[in-house]
Amino acid sequence: MLARLFRSGLILFAVFALVWTATILWWQSIHRMPTTTDIVTHLFLLPAGMIAGYLVIRRALDGIRNNVAAAVSTPAAARDGADASDGAVPDDDPGRRWRALVLGTALHTAKGADTVATATATAEQQRPDVVDVLRDGMPIFAAPAEDIDVDGTREALEQAFAELPWNDEAVRTVALASDVAERLVAQALEQYPALYFPAADGSSSAPQAEEPPRLVLTLLLPERWQAPMAAAAGQYVRGRLTGLWPSERISMEPLTAKGDGDAMVQVDRAILALHREPTHELRGVIAADSHIGAEAIERLRATNRLFSAQCEHGVAPSEAAAGIMLYPPHGALAETLAQESPPASIVRATLTRLDAPTPDKGQPRTAALDQAIAQTVALLAEPADNAKTKGDEPAEPAAESASAIQPVVVTADISPHPVRTVELARVFSERFGELDVGADLLPIGTACGHTGNAGALLAIVLAHQQCAERGGPALALTAADPQQRGAIAVVPPVTA
Repeated sequence: MLARLFRSGLILFAVFALVWTATILWWQSIHRMPTTTDIVTHLFLLPAGMIAGYLVIRRALDGIRNNVAAAVSTPAAARDGADASDGAVPDDDPGRRWRALVLGTALHTAKGADTVATATATAEQQRPDVVDVLRDGMPIFAAPAEDIDVDGTREALEQAFAELPWNDEAVRTVALASDVAERLVAQALEQYPALYFPAADGSSSAPQAEEPPRLVLTLLLPERWQAPMAAAAGQYVRGRLTGLWPSERISMEPLTAKGDGDAMVQVDRAILALHREPTHELRGVIAADSHIGAEAIERLRATNRLFSAQCEHGVAPSEAAAGIMLYPPHGALAETLAQESPPASIVRATLTRLDAPTPDKGQPRTAALDQAIAQTVALLAEPADNAKTKGDEPAEPAAESASAIQPVVVTADISPHPVRTVELARVFSERFGELDVGADLLPIGTACGHTGNAGALLAIVLAHQQCAERGGPALALTAADPQQRGAIAVVPPVTA
C-alpha cells in the first residue's frame, strides 16, 4: 500500500514538474508576464487534466482487455471441455455407429508411391538414411521422397502466385499433394467406373448417375502456412484434377492443420458430412507435409527437434502425402459400387487429449490412448447405423457378429520418441495380448521419418491396405502429436 502511494506520488510530482518547467520556459521565451488565469490554467488545471485523462484512458483500456480476455476464454473453456470429452459420446447415439465406404486410398512417402512398399518398409523397421539433403556437405538423418515433380511445380506456382514465398518445403508439399490427389481420383474411377462413366454399350441394369457426384476435397496443409499460400495450393491441386473430373463438380477446401493428428479429425468430419448432408457427393481428405528444405530443417534445429547423437529425442525430417476417398453407404450408387468391387468401410474416429504435452523424459501416460482404442474397438462389435438423418428409416443391421471384434493389425503415425514410443508399445501389449508387437504394430514414422500432419492419414491408408491384405479389421492410431491421441478402424466388406 505504501509502495503504491509512493509510486503514485512520484508520478504526480513528475507530471506537475514537467508541466511547470515547460510552461515557465515557454513564458520566458515569449517574454510573457503570466496573469492569475494563466497560472491557474497552465500550472494547475493543465497537469490535473492530463492526470485525469490518463486515468480515464487506462480504465477504458483495462475494460477492453478484460472484455477481450473474457471473449477468448469462454470459447477456449468450451473447447477444452469438448477436448476432455472427445469420444465420450453416449453409447445410444446412432451417430457414433455411422460409417463410410472407402473407395480408394493413396500415399507418397520416402518409400515411394506404393502402399505395399511403405507397409513392408514399416514392418521391417527400416530407418531413414544419412542424406545430404541440403547439399551443403553436412548430411543428416532424413527421408526425402523421390519421383515428385519439384521443378515443374515450382515453375507453375511461381508463375501463377509470384507474390507468395515458395520455399523448398512448400513446393515439395504441393507437389506431393497434387500427385496423391491425381492418383486417388484416378484409382477411384478405375475401380468404380459407375462413379462417372456409363456402361460401354450405353445400357446397364444397374442405376447410373445422371451426372458424376460432386467431388468435395479437404486439403490439409502444414500448420505454419498462411491462408494465402493454402488457398493457392488448393487452387493448384484443383486445377490438376480437371482432366479427371469436371471442374464445376469439384469443391476444394484448403485447411491448415492444428496438430499432427488433425488428419484423423478431418476424416471423421467427412464421415459426419456424408450422413448429415444427403447429397450426391464423394468426400476426400488429402494431407501433405514436407520438412525437406533449409528453413524447415533450421526450424527443427532451433527447437532442438532434429535427431542427432546429441538429440536422441529428435526426429528425422521427411515428407509425405496421403489421401482417402469416401462415399456414403446410403448413396445412390452404393449398391452398384458393391457389385463392382465391395469396398471396405471406415468407422467414426475416437479422439482424446492429454492434459499436458508429452515430455521427452519420464513415465508415459497411457490413459488417453487406451481410452481412444477401447471406444473404437467397441464400435467394431456394434452394427453399423448407415441410415440418413433426413427422416429415413434406420438401415438394417449389418450382418456382423455381436461378439467382440478385435483388429488384426495396428498402424500408428508415431516416430521414435523416448516416451511416446513406450506409451504406444505398452498400450498395444496390454490391449492386444494376442498380437505381436513386432509384426502387428506398424509405426510408420520409424521407416518414413517425421511426416508432420500427413502422418495420421498415412496410418489410415496403411490400415486400409492391411485390412485388404489380412482380411480383418485394421486399427489406425495417432500419437505423434504431443497431446492429441486418436483411433479409427477400417473394416473389410461384409460378405454373404
